[in-house]
Amino acid sequence: MTENSTLIDGDEAAASSLPAFLTDYAPTRYRRRWTPLSRSPATARLGEVWQAAAQRAATQRVIVDRPADIDPEGPADRDYAGWAALVEQAAGWLHAAGVRPWDRVAVLKANHLDVSLLASAIARLGAIPATLGWTHTPEFARAMLTRLDQPFLVADSTQLQQCGLDEDAVAALTRRTITVDRTDRRDVVALDDLRGAPPGRPRLRAGNEPMLITHTSGTTGIQKLVLHSAESIHSLALVEAERWPVFGLRPRDTVAYCDPFFHQRMATAMAAVATLTPNVLMLSEPESPVVRELLADHRPTIVETLPNIYLRWESLASDHARPFGNVRVYVNSFDAEALRQRTLGQGVEVVTGDATAMPFEAARFSAVVSFTMLHHIPSPQSQDRLLAEVCRVLRPGGVFAGSDSTTNFLFRLAHLGDTMVLVDPDRFASRLQAVGFTDARVQRGNRAFGFRAIRPHTPPGT
Repeated sequence: MTENSTLIDGDEAAASSLPAFLTDYAPTRYRRRWTPLSRSPATARLGEVWQAAAQRAATQRVIVDRPADIDPEGPADRDYAGWAALVEQAAGWLHAAGVRPWDRVAVLKANHLDVSLLASAIARLGAIPATLGWTHTPEFARAMLTRLDQPFLVADSTQLQQCGLDEDAVAALTRRTITVDRTDRRDVVALDDLRGAPPGRPRLRAGNEPMLITHTSGTTGIQKLVLHSAESIHSLALVEAERWPVFGLRPRDTVAYCDPFFHQRMATAMAAVATLTPNVLMLSEPESPVVRELLADHRPTIVETLPNIYLRWESLASDHARPFGNVRVYVNSFDAEALRQRTLGQGVEVVTGDATAMPFEAARFSAVVSFTMLHHIPSPQSQDRLLAEVCRVLRPGGVFAGSDSTTNFLFRLAHLGDTMVLVDPDRFASRLQAVGFTDARVQRGNRAFGFRAIRPHTPPGT
């Protein structure tokens, strides 16, 4: 395993010569640890996270809800050493297919932990994995592969068909295409034909070199590619590796994780998992009966998934087996693309944009809600612009309602390295009135406050 201390050596000197927007925006950037007593990630290099976990706790278990597509006859319940061995085998298969250092390798397949395993195998060869979402259109696939400039492609047959990647498209857009399942197409290579190749020698990228490519949600058009290095993932993983009270990750935890595996979040999560080595349930199909059984059998202490999946799991909260009975921490990350896919054909429009300059005409909406997000707006002036925008897009008589947090110790801990501009509940009604609202009411609680205001029928100043 490569020692991670080389990643962030000289971090203060490097940071001092960089533009302020890089260091002020993310205070964790280029830092090795929060304090001299802090715990630092064991590694942030994607090509060695499974090996690092295996060295620290070889027999801790990682369980998936169905066998890996890259090893369909293999077990769904393995220890860290078993998954690390599969990563090394996959690296050998891809090396036999011709993948070499600095090659770009797109992964476009059904959601499963093996998306992350493939990314680790690719990074282990010194190549650059580009993990792509599995719910997209031919337009998306062609745009991503074009931007990656004829990468290798690892896909499944369903994605090749869904994304319109026929023989001509594969020849034009990819250097070589490999399918994880057997196919009768002669223009692609089946992974089965590569099995048995030796693992080869690891060729990990330097900490400041490109390591992983992901992409944005695409709610404002075709997705944009996002590039990460081991240093940038290390900066994000600092927060999760730290010894936080109450909500911090612990070696004795059992984590249930059900997020899209192509997302950058997975790289950050694996850096933390490699450091703390908890038992993990890696879930890919949230509505599978197997998921209910796994949650009931293993009773996780930490659950992380998307808001819409929590909605699907609502009935499990009253299940007699109490699958969430041991949960200490619930984590969610809003995924606009997942929400857009879930609401297709239901008359719902999902828009990602700047709340201080909304892309909507005046008086479009009858109501606007805001839940626990105002403190993430970076200044009081920006908050006031948001309030004015809400008033603009509301119809006369429209309602603006919501809530936000007040401060406490755990709330401040949760926002270390994040934007936190608290709103004073005692002044909030007057701020609402200053931008044009009437009947502004604020109700304060112990840890939060709620509010409600009306856009008047007569515009302010008339």
